[in-house]
Amino acid sequence: MSDKATYGYLAGILDGEGHITITRGTIKGRKVDGSDCVNYVCTVGVRNTDKRLMTWLQQRFGGNIYPNKPSKNRPNWKTSFNWQLFGNKNLELLLLAVLPYLQLKKEQANIALEFLRLRGERFPEKRQELCERIHQLNKRGVTVETNTFEASSEVKIESVLIGNNERLPVVTQSS
Repeated sequence: MSDKATYGYLAGILDGEGHITITRGTIKGRKVDGSDCVNYVCTVGVRNTDKRLMTWLQQRFGGNIYPNKPSKNRPNWKTSFNWQLFGNKNLELLLLAVLPYLQLKKEQANIALEFLRLRGERFPEKRQELCERIHQLNKRGVTVETNTFEASSEVKIESVLIGNNERLPVVTQSS
């Protein structure tokens, strides 16, 4: 697979089953000017039940794989796996490579790149702002705005039941 195809494929995986985020935490026992020391970490990851995908991601891009066994309340669920790549130079290169191909998480990738470029600089307010912006984009539920393409109001898709009980989409032009 060419690099272009590989990064296009990875962008599709990230758009569908991945995340690009910045997390905030405190470092226990460390104080700065009498306050808890705050740490921010940028992460790209994918959750999936197919370990072959996780292994491919790790072999190709680095990072770690973490298994998540289903809870006892969900005995029929498969074990899922998290592939995680944490904030480092590899993460910046990866985001730059997938950026042209991302459709849904392009804004998160741009925020993450801005965050990664603060490396070594003391800008706690800027880091907090970027963390909040990315969390707002990643928030679950109905969104007011989206960066996805809207379908034209002239095209309507209807399902038609045909003789062999298969549903096929039919595209019709509205008049």
